[in-house]
Amino acid sequence: MLDQSLTVLLQTSMFVGGFIGFFLDNTVPGTDEERGLVSWHENLRQADSSAISGTTSIYDLPYITASLRSLKWARYVPFFPTFKGFRKRASAKNAERGNIPL
Repeated sequence: MLDQSLTVLLQTSMFVGGFIGFFLDNTVPGTDEERGLVSWHENLRQADSSAISGTTSIYDLPYITASLRSLKWARYVPFFPTFKGFRKRASAKNAERGNIPL
C-alpha cells in the first residue's frame, strides 16, 4: 500500500516539483532579498492596492466586462467579475449600523 502511494506521488510532476521547491526553500541559506521575498511582498502589496482601487483587469471577461459594470444587479452574482464579495457587503452594513464585526 505504501509503495503504491509513493509510486503515484513520485510520478506526479506537480508533487515532485512542489516537494523540490519546498525542500530548497527551506534548506538554501540566504537573506530575504536574495531569496526574492522582498520583491514578492512588494508585488503583493501593489496587487492589493490595485484591487482596492478597482484598476485590476486580470479576471475581466473580454468585451463584456464594461457592460456588466453598468448593471447594478451584476455585483451580487458570485461568478461575475463585478462581484464584491459577501464579507465586504456584510462589513459595510455593520459599519453603517455602527456594529463592530466579530
